[in-house]
Amino acid sequence: MKWDKTKIMILAGVCILIFGWFFLSEKQEEKLKYTVIDVNGGYGYEITYKGTRVIRQEYIPAISAKQPFLSKDDAKKTASLVVNRLKNKKIPYLQKEVLDSLQIKIR
Repeated sequence: MKWDKTKIMILAGVCILIFGWFFLSEKQEEKLKYTVIDVNGGYGYEITYKGTRVIRQEYIPAISAKQPFLSKDDAKKTASLVVNRLKNKKIPYLQKEVLDSLQIKIR
């Protein structure tokens, strides 16, 4: 699937709207949780808000290949960072440099 600028802008807008309602609650820290999941010979994670899944990440973000995390620990570190970003009212966008700093293993 080829991503053009319009699709990326629409996706970004939807993400901003979804995450915007997180910030209306003062106690989102207690309501945001992550779970490591088994996917396609590796691991991913899900993030829930008040028990409702809002993110399902089956592949390592910020890399071009569709590759699951190689270890539960790598998925856990990344999910924890995303949850912390949401709690701190930041967009949970990750760059390759962030994955490198977490020492996430990539094939």
